[in-house]
Amino acid sequence: MKKTLTRAGAIGLAAATILTGLSFGPAAASAAPAAATASPSAATTSVTYAPFVVTVPGGFAAQNSARDMSVRQYPTLEAARAASVLVSVPTNQWGPMRIKDTNSCISLSGATSFDWVKTVSCGAGDRQQFKFDGKGVLRNKSVPATWSLAGYSTSNKMFTFSAGAPLQMNDDFSTFQAHVSEISISDRTAVLSGSARPGSHIWVDGVDVATANADDGTWSHTLLGLALGTQTAVVDQYEDGTKTGTRDVEVDLAVSPVTADVAFGSDPATPATIRGTAQAGAAIDILDASGKSVKAASADAMTGEWSTTLPSPNVGGMQTYTVQQVIGGEPNGPVTITADFGAAVSIVTPADGSEHEGAVRFQGRGVDGGQVELHEDGEPDAVGAATVTGGVWTISDVAVSDKRATYTATQTGKGNNVTTSTVTLNPEAEGATPVVVTNPADPAAGYTPNTAFTFEGTGTTGKTTTVENKWGTRLATTPVTDGTWSWTRADMGTTTWQLRFVQDKGQPAESVAEVMNFKPNAAPAPLVVVTNPAKATDGYTPNTSFTFRGTATAGKTITVENKWGTRIATTPASDGTWSWTRADMGTTTWQLHFVQDKGLPAEFTAKVLDFKPNAVVPAPLVVVTNPADPADGYTPNAAFTFEGTATAGKTITVENIFGTRIATVPVDEDESWNWTRANMGTSTIWQLRFVQDKDQPGEAVAEVLNFGPTR
Repeated sequence: MKKTLTRAGAIGLAAATILTGLSFGPAAASAAPAAATASPSAATTSVTYAPFVVTVPGGFAAQNSARDMSVRQYPTLEAARAASVLVSVPTNQWGPMRIKDTNSCISLSGATSFDWVKTVSCGAGDRQQFKFDGKGVLRNKSVPATWSLAGYSTSNKMFTFSAGAPLQMNDDFSTFQAHVSEISISDRTAVLSGSARPGSHIWVDGVDVATANADDGTWSHTLLGLALGTQTAVVDQYEDGTKTGTRDVEVDLAVSPVTADVAFGSDPATPATIRGTAQAGAAIDILDASGKSVKAASADAMTGEWSTTLPSPNVGGMQTYTVQQVIGGEPNGPVTITADFGAAVSIVTPADGSEHEGAVRFQGRGVDGGQVELHEDGEPDAVGAATVTGGVWTISDVAVSDKRATYTATQTGKGNNVTTSTVTLNPEAEGATPVVVTNPADPAAGYTPNTAFTFEGTGTTGKTTTVENKWGTRLATTPVTDGTWSWTRADMGTTTWQLRFVQDKGQPAESVAEVMNFKPNAAPAPLVVVTNPAKATDGYTPNTSFTFRGTATAGKTITVENKWGTRIATTPASDGTWSWTRADMGTTTWQLHFVQDKGLPAEFTAKVLDFKPNAVVPAPLVVVTNPADPADGYTPNAAFTFEGTATAGKTITVENIFGTRIATVPVDEDESWNWTRANMGTSTIWQLRFVQDKDQPGEAVAEVLNFGPTR
């Protein structure tokens, strides 16, 4: 019958070991197996003795006498072990190596380039202080940390300590070993492995994590959730509730530092390149001086090299950027760099507000090599171009009338950095403002077929704008009031329109703006969409509130009315989304219209018809259980795990209320799901939707709204 050693018995046995030099052998281990659930005590640490045997070229060397160092070489490990004295095995703390049953201890001689290993009377000097480091290498306190038991002199019959490669110690001497055998920086894990007394328990940082193999004593354990950089794991060996060995193992999740530099090409129109090195596979985030992320990149999975183009700031001068790598969601090792985009363009002459007429020379400053174009406002073609040389550009003989006119110099400088400078000449002179079309801003965007469209623009107050096709057929005229004009085509049909908008038609001052190849959209997106309810046939819970939600054009107002035109409410679509809550739905069959631009030519309607109460109240398909109450908030700058229930085997899509997808997570067989946000930030007010069967007929949604940080 096996016996379990009590804590008091373990302490007594440890004391006997310390006083008499006894060590726990296989017999003792089998007689008193460890109690795996017992919490060990540091007071039970014992002394272990082992043969002082080292593997050397040609065989094995052993200390065979307690008088000075008397080292002899033997052909086999068994012979060396049999001849060797027994020496107390050091731990990972400084301490003496005493020869069993004597007052002699191992010591260094005190030499300089190397040190002899000898025996002396036990004392307190540093030369007698030894320990095993985290890699199982024997170190001495009196010599550099890089020195170890590295040599054996056949002539002097002595071991030596030096900076050479460590000799292999006898396994009995260093039975308990622990080292890092595998590291994953991306997963934040490390595998500890080593050897120990067969059947002994291995504790890591105060937790029983493994049992040494009963045959060969090997063991391993995976550390999870490690921080980037260096940390120490304390590994202890326990036999029968007694600590018989300890090792401090250094675990280094060494992250390659971020480097970065900026290079400009010879062509000013080519964006600058920002490049460098980082931890292999890391995400690279580039931020401007305000902390805004302006570009992202990925470090090569093998080399760690990364490169990307740098967005131009469109301002002149030295710009500061912060480059950081993100590993497993954690920013690491930011570096600050600068990029000199050179001088922005400026117009030195003619001076702003001055009066000129005739051929005028424009001159200014910029960055060498920059390409400068000069435009008169309202004119599509440049009136001149120049290259900046020696920091100066010049465009001569620009024809300037005696009317008010504004000129803009646009420079494309190095790194495709575009800057502008503007002057107004003859500001007090009356001058006609040429006709300009502002809507459509881009004819390529097309129009909604078979609906009205309003063309808009600017011109000279009091003038008339003539609308005609490109063949000169007049379609309409419209006055310019307060500098603006508009013309609405009641039904655009499906024509490809070729239009000219003419001010001062047939006069010397005639100006023309064109809208060509203005086609219908192939498939115009609806202007108003109802997203909740997803299907009117799903019905609603009677005698409760219900929130209708949808999307629309940002800044517009949605009018809620029944199908007979009776207005019920209005609600804004400030950010492109809208919602309206009916406090009590009663049991009515609702016939609702949601109208954008009510009463205007661009009016658009989305409908929810035959929206009836449910016969029974169905249980929600998706439920959020954590947070139980979003009003409780979250801890800033920490992880948060959202949890809930749904249909087993389904997938939950996590998105914000604007429909931007953030993550997807599976629903387990027990109908539970969870999603962890690694860092909730400091001030974000989260608006989240957890969607089952996204975009499918059976789509179901649970929401967590206004989830902010705790204060």
